[in-house]
Amino acid sequence: MNLKKYDNKCVRITDKWNSVYDGICSYNSSEYDEHEFGVNEDSLQILNYIFYKSNIKSIKILENGFIDDYGLLEEEIVNEGLDSIIDAIEYEYDQHTIRIINYIFDNKKINDREKIINKVTEYIKKYGNEEVVNVLKKLEVNKMIKLVLVRHGESKWNQENKFTGWTDVELSSKGIIEAKEAGEVLKENGYTFNIAYTSVLKRANDFR
Repeated sequence: MNLKKYDNKCVRITDKWNSVYDGICSYNSSEYDEHEFGVNEDSLQILNYIFYKSNIKSIKILENGFIDDYGLLEEEIVNEGLDSIIDAIEYEYDQHTIRIINYIFDNKKINDREKIINKVTEYIKKYGNEEVVNVLKKLEVNKMIKLVLVRHGESKWNQENKFTGWTDVELSSKGIIEAKEAGEVLKENGYTFNIAYTSVLKRANDFR
């Protein structure tokens, strides 16, 4: 396998563990890798990821560039934390930077997501070029404030088909289950809140 022909190409690498990574790669000779990393083997490098020849199962050139908004590479970089993200952005491959911020803005379950968004936004606005900054601005607009409305679970009077109004009626056993399930759905979908309001009535704030 001649890795040199993939230098500066947009490629899809499948490693021997069947993980698939898309990226713009650079070729590292065995002499370079031995000097830098102590490994006497040719490799392809995408950002801070190095794929040694013996670990590559297949390579495909993506003639028309990236197919998706982000992939496994960006997911792993972001999940490694803020230092890994900044390190990757510092390689100054704009397409990869855009893919990284796409992943961050598109996935609500990232640990410390708001902190990461703030730090990455600050860094890109300070050091990024116009194209990357414009993409970031569009993503920020799409991240507008969201209002989430959740109705209380079934009350005892709901169960009896009675109008409650301001009568302070407790939740039924089914209503308690529904309230807990609503909380789980919000948690599973990565919602975080800066502020929350609730009615003073029991059926709206029963935490049993």
